[in-house]
Amino acid sequence: MTRLQAELDAAADLLAQAQELEDDAKTAAQRDAQLAEIQRRESVLAIAQANKEQAEQDLIDEKNIQEGVQQQSGESQSFAEWLAEKLKPPPTEAEIAAQKQKEARAEEDAFNAEVARLYTIPQFSAKKAINETFFKRERAKKAYILEKKSQIWRARTGMRPITGYTWFDKHKFYHSDKVRDMTDQWPKPVLGDKPNPDQMIPYVFEGETYMFRQDADFRVENAQVPPCGAFNKNSDGAPRVCREGGGDDDYKWAKSGDRTFLPCKSGYWFQEHPISELSKCVFMGWRYADVGTSYYAESRPVEFFIEY
Repeated sequence: MTRLQAELDAAADLLAQAQELEDDAKTAAQRDAQLAEIQRRESVLAIAQANKEQAEQDLIDEKNIQEGVQQQSGESQSFAEWLAEKLKPPPTEAEIAAQKQKEARAEEDAFNAEVARLYTIPQFSAKKAINETFFKRERAKKAYILEKKSQIWRARTGMRPITGYTWFDKHKFYHSDKVRDMTDQWPKPVLGDKPNPDQMIPYVFEGETYMFRQDADFRVENAQVPPCGAFNKNSDGAPRVCREGGGDDDYKWAKSGDRTFLPCKSGYWFQEHPISELSKCVFMGWRYADVGTSYYAESRPVEFFIEY
């Protein structure tokens, strides 16, 4: 009996050991499977990360390539533009004049737009007709001077209609202290009556008739316009026409009234042209002749604005 029991116990032990070995094998297999799954997932993640990094690097490389191409294209275009600018012929006088006219029109349009905006202000609208009348007359005066400059020049310089010619010795005429033979003679015009500078001439501008002196002396008119920025502004703040560059103790009004000039130096007399910029100081020379150097007197423009 004791022997039988011992054999049964031994068999039970063997069975338990076999079961334990089988359980250990299953556990090892499960552990190996789990480890393989972990390794598979880690491999998948590593591959995905590598693909992501490669895609990002590819995007960076593509962007760098595009920027390089654009930069090369820009440099090529800049060089082409530079070369075209270098080879471009200089502008013609007509093109320069057209550009100046375009800039002048743009400046005038900007000014007119600002004036139109000011006209919407109640205080300013009351002065609209008065101010527009003033500026229109100023435009008429400039047009009158440009159109009638020959007649104005005759009226200012005292030139008279030529009724005939006589002969005179130019040496005697210029240097009357010397006696010369009448061998070198010039024709001397015989002049008619001197024009009356006070005679008023009708001039039509933009459908309105103005009366202007034939010598176009507008000094008195413009001298009455107060300077811009003066302390004696209108008490109600209403807008008014004012001038910049008017005459003072040094600068003197010219007849046209659109510029003021410094007096000429001693020995010169001021020869004012209807186009103010062409006025100059002329050396008196001997008795009649301009034998020295003449010069254009320093001047500055007279401009009109609306101040309020």
